[in-house]
Amino acid sequence: MESVKVQINEVVEKLSEDQQQLVLSFAQALGAVDVSVSQGVQGEVLLAHMDDFHFAPGELDEMSRVIEEECEKIDADEWQ
Repeated sequence: MESVKVQINEVVEKLSEDQQQLVLSFAQALGAVDVSVSQGVQGEVLLAHMDDFHFAPGELDEMSRVIEEECEKIDADEWQ
């Protein structure tokens, strides 16, 4: 299994220069949050720093849509 850094690199390399700049800005803003990475970042902490993040119009709606469609699925038969 590839390291997270390698996986991130592979994804970022496929992005346009403008998209790479957005990823860099997001990573820098996320890095500025004063929380131990090993503990993760609680949603409340991220929300408190929302002004530090800059998203194009509609990006947050798109992220929410994808999260709802892809991440919040429950497969009741998964463990059978």
